[in-house]
Amino acid sequence: MRSTLKKTVKTAEEVAPEQASEQLIVRPTQALVPATYVQDSDAEGEFSSSDSIKPTMSIVAKTGDKSDLFAPGSIILNNEFVIGGTKNSVDIAAVIKIKKRYQNDLPYSPGSDFGDVVDHAQEFIDRDGVLGYRPFEDKVSTHYWIPILQILWVVKQPAGLEPDAATLFPFVVGEDNYAIVGYTARTKTAYNGVAKVLIDAKSKRGTVRELAYKLSTKGESWQDRSWIQANLRSTGPVDADLAQFMTENE
Repeated sequence: MRSTLKKTVKTAEEVAPEQASEQLIVRPTQALVPATYVQDSDAEGEFSSSDSIKPTMSIVAKTGDKSDLFAPGSIILNNEFVIGGTKNSVDIAAVIKIKKRYQNDLPYSPGSDFGDVVDHAQEFIDRDGVLGYRPFEDKVSTHYWIPILQILWVVKQPAGLEPDAATLFPFVVGEDNYAIVGYTARTKTAYNGVAKVLIDAKSKRGTVRELAYKLSTKGESWQDRSWIQANLRSTGPVDADLAQFMTENE
């Protein structure tokens, strides 16, 4: 038996004074994540999207923490499973949502965290920041802020994936398995090769949900520098069955 949770949380002001000592007063801003009550032979309780595993994608750079474990250019999930790379592209079956933000471009050091992230340029301007990529030779400055694009997209399961990695692709549409994956285009090369493609699609089509893509990587070099370039190329409209699945499960 399944029932969708549509309960409204009472605010603190709605709790009668005489009941205040007997009830847990909920903060006015608290909201519930939509949940479904499940009562099956093997599971029971309210389950929501916050209970599920959410794979994240990253691309291994020439240098950095991951470059000692994976080949540069590898496309990996959850910092563990390789699903593509310079020789094998990844099928992006659909894009669900994009969000442009700004991140403090801090000098890299092993094991360090990423810089602060804000939603509006005025926020970093108020902190004496400037929009721009920190020069490669500058290992000190902390006032540079860069555009990033947070992406939620649907990734088709590659062929020949090891069983434990295949569990990250739980959605079956037609004869294929898919995963809903988060990825952030953070580097200059990823922003130019991936983010701008999706932003352009949104600008010209009014939506990012119409097209499917292939994500690929390759090594590039210039003078004494080398890097990994990410590229996103459209392969045509989103599969009709997948589009219907997304609409039904939105």
